[in-house]
Amino acid sequence: MTDNDSLLQPPASPAVNQTGAAMPKAKQWRFGMLVLLGMALWMGAFGWFGLQLGYMRVPYMGEEQLIVIAPGTGLRGIAKQLTEAGVVPSESSFMASSLVFGQHRRFKAGEYQIKTGQTGRQIADAIANGRVYQRLFTVVEGFTSRQVVQRLEEAEGLTDALTIEPAEGTLLPETYAYRRGEKRPALVARMQKDMAQVVQAIWASRREGLPLRSAKDMVILASIVEAETPQPEERARVAAVYLNRLARNMPLQADPTVAYAVGDGLPMDRPLTRADLAIEHPFNTYRINGLPPAPIGNPGRASLWAVAQAQLGSELFFVADGKGGHVFANTYEEHLTNVAAWRKSKGANESRKPEDGAVPPQR
Repeated sequence: MTDNDSLLQPPASPAVNQTGAAMPKAKQWRFGMLVLLGMALWMGAFGWFGLQLGYMRVPYMGEEQLIVIAPGTGLRGIAKQLTEAGVVPSESSFMASSLVFGQHRRFKAGEYQIKTGQTGRQIADAIANGRVYQRLFTVVEGFTSRQVVQRLEEAEGLTDALTIEPAEGTLLPETYAYRRGEKRPALVARMQKDMAQVVQAIWASRREGLPLRSAKDMVILASIVEAETPQPEERARVAAVYLNRLARNMPLQADPTVAYAVGDGLPMDRPLTRADLAIEHPFNTYRINGLPPAPIGNPGRASLWAVAQAQLGSELFFVADGKGGHVFANTYEEHLTNVAAWRKSKGANESRKPEDGAVPPQR
């Protein structure tokens, strides 16, 4: 090879140059892997932290309590509220767990019941799915509308006052669920709608031949039956006595109607007297014939059915037996015998005699 030939060959690259060109690429690759690994570890730790502290490991062990989450409250606000109430261990744990599972996007305002033993995950699930606390309001069978209104005014969580007292006999005795913030008029409207449906169905299924002109008559008599006996098995029998009296044009002589008149729609705190029985009042069934002009309370389904399905017979009288029930009779003479037995019983200590005002059947 001549000197000229050697000039045609490309110069060999020094080893140091080859190594220097390769090392930056290797460092970049290793750095990228470390970043990815770090992010995976961070995300794993974040998820574990939320899973362990927020959901699995730290259940709430205090007493049951109600938490109200206002509309517009964000994740941090909810976490702070729960932490201050002591139902989750920390804000960060609840936030982490909620972010891991994506529940923070679905949190809903409302009132929530936190129970002993609930974990952060269960609490978050309830808030995310809007499982708000259901409050309960019970209309007791036989309660007057005035009594129901009084309790509605005292019921916690309801809003808006009632401006009009609902008509007597239009509220169905039932237990109603409601949420915090529901309006009292709306709850009353539910009661009235349910009562109208029940009355319509029972009236349509009534026994033929009853001396009742309308569904309103049925409700009126059912309200008297409801107030007359606490014994479920007596309802149909008491209803039959009053229906027999109506069929014979006898006065009902129902003490509960007089008590309603004297108490002005509220329970009396004393027994009836002879003076009470003599008052001039459209609800005094000792002074008027037939049914009073309106119900004396809100009867339940059982009393409505008792009236609608009553079998007319010959029983025209009944008197307390001193044990919470009643003794029935076909004739006035039998009734007087039962009254004498009642007067000897331990329960015969009222301010008037049970036969006061009772009259023999009109022929």
